[in-house]
Amino acid sequence: MTHRTRSGEPGGLTPPGSPELPTAPRLLLAGVDVVVTAGGDVLVLEVNDHPGVLREPAGPDGRPPVMEALADALAARAGKDPCLITLPECFRLDPPGAATAPVTVAPASRLVGDFERSATALGDLSALLTGLRARGVDAALADRPAADVFLAKRGNARTVVFDRLPGVSGGPGTEIVNAPGARRVCGDKLTTARVLARAAVPVVPCVPLDKLLRTGTDSGYAVLKPRVGAAGNGVERHAVAELRASAAGAGAPEPGSDRIAQPWMELRRTSREGRAHRFDLRVLVVGGHARAVLARRAGAPADLLAGEPLLTWLTTTGQREPLWIDGTVTAAAHRYLTDDLIVRALAVAEEAVRALDRELAARAAAGTGTGSSAGTGVATNSEAGTTAGKGPGPGPGPGPGPGSGSGSGSGSGSGDHGFARHNGVSGPLDTVTAVPDLTAPGADPHHNRSATRED
Repeated sequence: MTHRTRSGEPGGLTPPGSPELPTAPRLLLAGVDVVVTAGGDVLVLEVNDHPGVLREPAGPDGRPPVMEALADALAARAGKDPCLITLPECFRLDPPGAATAPVTVAPASRLVGDFERSATALGDLSALLTGLRARGVDAALADRPAADVFLAKRGNARTVVFDRLPGVSGGPGTEIVNAPGARRVCGDKLTTARVLARAAVPVVPCVPLDKLLRTGTDSGYAVLKPRVGAAGNGVERHAVAELRASAAGAGAPEPGSDRIAQPWMELRRTSREGRAHRFDLRVLVVGGHARAVLARRAGAPADLLAGEPLLTWLTTTGQREPLWIDGTVTAAAHRYLTDDLIVRALAVAEEAVRALDRELAARAAAGTGTGSSAGTGVATNSEAGTTAGKGPGPGPGPGPGPGSGSGSGSGSGSGDHGFARHNGVSGPLDTVTAVPDLTAPGADPHHNRSATRED
């Protein structure tokens, strides 16, 4: 089988088919987390509509294909109209007003809060701002106060918003990318699994915790996660028999619990310095096309510590390594997967994004975009609680899927730019100041703005 790059030159790998999304897809950008089992099954774990690290990896020409493709798509969407890039809720611009040049974290604030995630978010969004302005788009960065003022002044005029804030609204001409419904679907792991299972996309089975405790056998292990969460927060592994015994003594969780369960799976491993590491994949998809695949390794070798603690299987605890960049396989790729498995991972990720885009379009047409598939919308911003959904969900969750089994498993969480207080729990605020990035090409300290982050 001969694989070709998107330009038609031999030597690269691309998924077969790769049909286009609609001209204005509702899920323009997605990070699809994929697992490959020891038996060779390729399954979607979850889908993140706010993926981070968009400036990596760089292609053979030194340019980051994910960021370039996203800037191209947004520039085409905006045309001659403004494009507003909203910062996550936890940032505040200082001085007030939309920023038209890059910002970065101040040196004095680098020991406060989650510096790495702050710097990544500001770096990604600043780079997108630079890319859009280089394409002739009137683009700016804005926090919530600046976005509200900007959109109010625009009135009914058309404005494209690349949104990282919950609840941004504007006049009839405001076009939000990704569509608001994407957060409500992709931010809810159970909803995502149900949508993909209904569309026959290979997906890791996912059920509410209370259902796991009521049905099935006592054998094996389960990975428990918050139904809404990111970056591996709150992920645990338990023996199913122990979970049921504990629930019988303390009382089973109420139906509609905010925790979900997935089967513990035996995954493929990669060898690093003679030790085997578990890993999963993050496939970055723009406009329905995969642009990069990153392997995410657990922080410790699988056999390093007795009892297989979290560091030996949670893939958000280790390093990322690019395997495939816009049609080109990297030198590291075959330490992880064969060409065939890479192509299958690309195809499954693109299939998942198309299925979710169709779901979002259907929900918008039916006016049910605010509810989750269970009939209960889960709050995905920084405030605790749930909101009532509109209309019934699509039905029961997926049954046993291909590749489910005992042994090792993935407990990946989807890191993003949201900086939500994880699991809907409010906590103390940290403040991290961001200042003009004077290292950015063409930076002008008199026209840069600064930002303050509150997390």
